[in-house]
Amino acid sequence: MKISNILLGLSAIAFLGISCSSSDDPEPTPTPPATGDIQLVPSTNFIQADGTDAATLTVWLDGADITSQASIYLESAPETPLTSASFTATQTGDYVLYASKDAKISEKITIRAVTEIPALPADAQPDKYNGFKRRILAIDHTGTGCGYCPFVIGALREIEQSDYADKVVFVAGHSYNSSDPMYTIEAQYLAQAMGVTGYPWVSYDLRKNVKTSNTGSIQGNATQMKTYIDNELEDAEAVAGLSVATKKVGNEIIVTIGAKVGKDARYKVGAWLLESGIKAAQVNNGAPGDYGTHDHALRTGNIKSTNDVMGQYLALSGEFKAGNTLKHVISLPLKDTYVTDNMTVVVMINTPDVEGSAKFYTNNVVSCPVGETVAFEYE
Repeated sequence: MKISNILLGLSAIAFLGISCSSSDDPEPTPTPPATGDIQLVPSTNFIQADGTDAATLTVWLDGADITSQASIYLESAPETPLTSASFTATQTGDYVLYASKDAKISEKITIRAVTEIPALPADAQPDKYNGFKRRILAIDHTGTGCGYCPFVIGALREIEQSDYADKVVFVAGHSYNSSDPMYTIEAQYLAQAMGVTGYPWVSYDLRKNVKTSNTGSIQGNATQMKTYIDNELEDAEAVAGLSVATKKVGNEIIVTIGAKVGKDARYKVGAWLLESGIKAAQVNNGAPGDYGTHDHALRTGNIKSTNDVMGQYLALSGEFKAGNTLKHVISLPLKDTYVTDNMTVVVMINTPDVEGSAKFYTNNVVSCPVGETVAFEYE
């Protein structure tokens, strides 16, 4: 296969890094829009701190590549420009860089050097760009203070014990009460973006208007959710496939994402860190069962606001043609209270239903335990 470098990432995003793409028909290097500002664009925001893994740096001005005419600096050494447009590191950490040309200075970017970027598993069908297995993303907006939420939690458990388990990836966004030990601002952003006005509330594939609420019984909720899962599977085919590798490195989880593009479209990706087996008292207004243990709780993710819920673009604009395989790296921070052995990473790839739309929806999603890998899956 031919290899083409795709220039990615315009800003210093602390938890986002992107590298290169490959395809039989390489995409042209994306050109930043002509803004009159000088722009420094890295080929990746993540490198291994081995002195050889490199980020290629390109400087743009008004849509023209001016790298050979510009100077690139490390913020920590502003008196001496880099000797080449290739950046390597031998020590881990965040490296801030910027470019200058005449009186123009670019915005700063950050490249993170880590001890290891986990390798993706082998693709059993590297030349295949269709027929991907599709799963539905179901978000249970919930909380320990919500007395009717156990009716939905019980239904989720029932679905996970059924033949629907491999059709859906569940996420529990604890946003009902801030005293909840699993409450997070990311879950609150999700609830706001999905228009949650009451609890329990289950949203599907990041579609604001596709939701279910409590029917009053666990069985009724399970039946309702299975119907929505079936409808989502019937309404859209998987136009993209996902492969994932995860590893705990220090106080963060490094997530390598492989994305196979089977349709000309714009694409965004997201990665969320979940934890299961969390013990916390749950208010219960009559649902049968024990609900003192909580699973799939959203701990963190690359969600900085309600606008980030749909993920961040692959490359500069997310636009790719069918037949591309892309690599993307994301870092998710850990807290001392997290139990890593009970954690999974949920990775989703999102596309607009109608080209040109600003609204993106989940086209495919996978779940990967921390320290493990998931290969591309086909029907």
